[in-house]
Amino acid sequence: MRSKLFLGLSLMVLTMLSVPTFAFASPLDDLNFSFESGIEFNSRGQYADASDEFDQVIRLKPQWSEAWVGKGIALRGGADYGGAIDCFKKAIELDPKCETASIEFKKLEKYEEARRIIKLIPEYAESWCHMGNVILDIGKRTDDHYPASEFAYNKARKYFEQAINMSPQYAEAWLGLSIAIYSMGGDYYELPSREYDALEAINTALEINPQYAEARHFKGVILSEEGINYHCLKTGGTCLVRFDPQSGEIIDQERHERETI
Repeated sequence: MRSKLFLGLSLMVLTMLSVPTFAFASPLDDLNFSFESGIEFNSRGQYADASDEFDQVIRLKPQWSEAWVGKGIALRGGADYGGAIDCFKKAIELDPKCETASIEFKKLEKYEEARRIIKLIPEYAESWCHMGNVILDIGKRTDDHYPASEFAYNKARKYFEQAINMSPQYAEAWLGLSIAIYSMGGDYYELPSREYDALEAINTALEINPQYAEARHFKGVILSEEGINYHCLKTGGTCLVRFDPQSGEIIDQERHERETI
C-alpha cells in the first residue's frame, strides 16, 4: 500500500516538474515592442501598419511624445496630413523641446496654408495646382529613414487633375500630373501604362508651352530612364534612340526620322 502511495506521489511530482513554465510579457514589454515595430513599419513605408502599432503605444502610454511623433509620421506617409499635424501638435504639447515634432510640423505648414487658399479661392485652378505641388514636396523621399509616399503621389494627382479640369491649358498642372503619375508604383499604375500616361501629360504641357524648360527637363528624365522600354513597346523593334536628360531632345536624329516617340 505504502509503495503504491509513494509511486503515485512520485508520478505527481514528476508531472508537475515536467509542466513548462511560461514567462508572460509585461505591459512595458508590449509597449516597447509596439513602439519598435511602429518605427520599423515606418522605415519600410508600411504606414498603415505603423499607425496601428503607435495606436497601441498611445493607448498604453498617452503621454509619450515620441509615440505621437511616430503616429504623425505614419499618417503623413499615408497622406493624412490633417491627422499628422494634430499628432505633431500633441507631441509638442507634451514635450516643447521635441525637435523631431517641430521639424515635421513645419514641413506640413505649407499644406495648411494651401488648404486655406483652396477654401478661400476654390474657383482658381492655381489654388489646386499649388496644393498638388505642396503634396508632391511633402511626399517625396527626403532622407534615408522614410520612403516616398505612394499615397501622396496619388493624392497630388487628383489635385492636378482638378486644376486641369478647370483650366485645360494650364501647362504647370500638366507637368505636375506627369510627375505624380511617373512617381507612382505598381499599386496605382501598372507598367507600361504609367510611362505612357506620364509622357502624354508632359507632351501636353509642351504643346501648350514649347519653351517650358522644367517640362522639357522632366521629359528628358523620363525618356532617359524609361525611353528604351517605351520605344520598343511602341514600335515592336529594337530601340537604339538616346535622349539628352537635360533638354529632352533626341540625340540620334537619323533614328528619330524613322521612329518617333
